[in-house]
Amino acid sequence: MTFVHLAFAYLRRRWGQALLSIVVGALGVAAVTAALAGLDALPRAARQAWGGVDLVVGPKGSALDLVLCCALHVSEPRGLVSLEAATKAVGNPMIRASAPLALGDNVNGWRVVGTTPALIDVYRAHLAKGRMWNDKLQAVLGATAARALHLEIG
Repeated sequence: MTFVHLAFAYLRRRWGQALLSIVVGALGVAAVTAALAGLDALPRAARQAWGGVDLVVGPKGSALDLVLCCALHVSEPRGLVSLEAATKAVGNPMIRASAPLALGDNVNGWRVVGTTPALIDVYRAHLAKGRMWNDKLQAVLGATAARALHLEIG
């Protein structure tokens, strides 16, 4: 009996164990493939979400909380930064663009961000419809928020 015949005889006799080994092996290969794909996708997604943000000036506390709140807009605001610290950072000649953020309120779960049109420059964004705000108490909504809140231009 050859080695190949012996191997198939073993598989026929212990088919359940062989099937389990194949399934576990396939799951292992899938997990490694997903991890390798994530290693490439996570930094790319972070660069896209951060836009051009290289420096975030904020109140004392966790640097991670500050970046999550101000750059990625996924956590709650932690406090206020002094005008002196913000002015000092903005005055640095290495700063290409800067924008103030005032966070804290929301409309039906959608965050309200008080800022200036300079924020559009920081993220290198553009408006798909409508016009930029140019006075107090005006707003620009993201497309997803506008759909969810049933709001239109006007």
